[in-house]
Amino acid sequence: MYKGKQATGSTGIKDDMENAGAVWVDAPAFREENRVWGRVVEDIPDYCRELVKALSE
Repeated sequence: MYKGKQATGSTGIKDDMENAGAVWVDAPAFREENRVWGRVVEDIPDYCRELVKALSE
């Protein structure tokens, strides 16, 4: 499902995501296709900005 797709999250799931074929991105928030990704609670403001941009398109 995520093979070759970019993903992020807490560092606790990094190995799992990479083992699933994802390309790990160390960023507070970003969007790829229709998915909006964020890492941790502290990054919620960045995540919300990305989500609003995605929804407004």
